[in-house]
Amino acid sequence: MRGANVDGTSPDLDLLARVCHDLRQPAQAVVAYADMLGRFPHDPERTREWVDHLRNAGTAIEELAAALLAVSASGAGDDTPGIDVATVVGEVLSLTQPTANREGVHLDTTVPHGFVVAAGAGVLRRCLTNIVTNAIRHSPGGRVTIDLALDPDEADRVRVCVRDSGPGMDRDTLAHIGRPLARRGRTNGTALGLAIVSELLAEVGGSLHVDSAPGLGTTCALDLPLVEVPMTLSA
Repeated sequence: MRGANVDGTSPDLDLLARVCHDLRQPAQAVVAYADMLGRFPHDPERTREWVDHLRNAGTAIEELAAALLAVSASGAGDDTPGIDVATVVGEVLSLTQPTANREGVHLDTTVPHGFVVAAGAGVLRRCLTNIVTNAIRHSPGGRVTIDLALDPDEADRVRVCVRDSGPGMDRDTLAHIGRPLARRGRTNGTALGLAIVSELLAEVGGSLHVDSAPGLGTTCALDLPLVEVPMTLSA
């Protein structure tokens, strides 16, 4: 739980209130389209349209729920720092593979074992799961790759990069994603999720960098402090 706002209220409670408010719209859509399906069960053309609307509403709810889970993980005291990045990447790929299969997305990783970062497994898993899931949903029929690179300017830091082949984002969208949680207005699953990831990483001395352009996909880089490198590099 983060510290209190200037007026003494909790920023986490403020965020939860905004997310719950934004959950109402897709939830109402689910109820409305389900009602239409019940009233007109024998209209194939409209049924396909309504099912698509239901799927979109369900995706929005799922993304906002994932953001809430990330908030609940923030500040967890039992998440001991010091985890091999490749181990967590493997777990995240296993968790997100069903979503990738559904969207026709190829998942790939080139992250080697031996890079231990100063973050707990829970925080890193939630951050990567959020980012990889978003990348999959924005790259139907495409590709999502996770790789790792040492920071060229700081030898004690590493970057874990999630690259997708989606439509990319323009500068205005990137600027909105970069806004801190305390300054957010209306939320959506992707932007809110990335903002929470950024705050979770900051709590362990890390940071999030998002690089994107229309038509060129998006790269989310998790910059993390290193605890240990593979023996072949440290020798």
